[in-house]
Amino acid sequence: MVNQASHDTNGADMAAGYQLIEVKPVTGSFGAEIIGADLGRDVSPELHAEINRALLNHGVIFFRDQDITPAQHVAFAKLFGKLDVHPFIPNLEGYPEIIALGGKPPGESSYARNANVWHTDLSYRQDPPIIAILHGLEIPDSGGDTMFADLCAAYDGLSDTMKAMLDGLVAVHSITQTKRTDELSSIKELKQLVWSLENVPPAEHPLICTHPESGRKILYINQHFTAYLKDMQEHESKALLEMLKKHTNLPEYQCRFRWQKNSVAMWDNRRTQHYAVADYDKIRRMHRITVCGPQPR
Repeated sequence: MVNQASHDTNGADMAAGYQLIEVKPVTGSFGAEIIGADLGRDVSPELHAEINRALLNHGVIFFRDQDITPAQHVAFAKLFGKLDVHPFIPNLEGYPEIIALGGKPPGESSYARNANVWHTDLSYRQDPPIIAILHGLEIPDSGGDTMFADLCAAYDGLSDTMKAMLDGLVAVHSITQTKRTDELSSIKELKQLVWSLENVPPAEHPLICTHPESGRKILYINQHFTAYLKDMQEHESKALLEMLKKHTNLPEYQCRFRWQKNSVAMWDNRRTQHYAVADYDKIRRMHRITVCGPQPR
């Protein structure tokens, strides 16, 4: 049974008290749609503060009908901190902070194959980004949703005994955790794997982190990049991680976003993982920016 009692603020309570935007929760406690914000215009300090509060309260927020240019995308993202440059995914010409995702049907896209697994962006780095802002440019008529899971709620749902056992454990995250040479589809992907092994060493993060702004505990693991638990025997680490990864994927901790052209999804990368559903055969094209932050603690 899922323990939902340890975090008693529900989505409706968290949606109250905004003056400039309307916040509509999409589930009981996780995810919300933001109405009344135009990200292409100058965002006032007051509006920025309300958007940031909504993000902290709900973990992931969604905007519709945001016909923004790359420059406007960058300007909005800069309000939340220094912008990240991805270590190897090519950036948009003239905009090193923006990576262009998709552009090919899933069967031809290494991005689609790698994104349809639960993951927290760049958790294999010592300093993963704290926020991601994804703009939908070209969207298939059906399919291509993105699912999000709340790692704060996943922690809250653990028993007190399990929380005590996990406290102090360290997880190793690796970009090559799910890579197998027999699954690589091209010489290019093989070269990327070799480059990753040489240039992106594994990162160690506490299994239980504390959100620096909300103070909530986070079960900081994900299926794609969390490789093993430090100072454990292999079978112990494998069994515990398998159980925890399954736990984080419970529907009670999830919300699902149906994309439309010019939709924007913005998520707190410290407390979420996500899954890009590859159930479409048309083009799906996105621009993503991530915001730098400190190492999880």
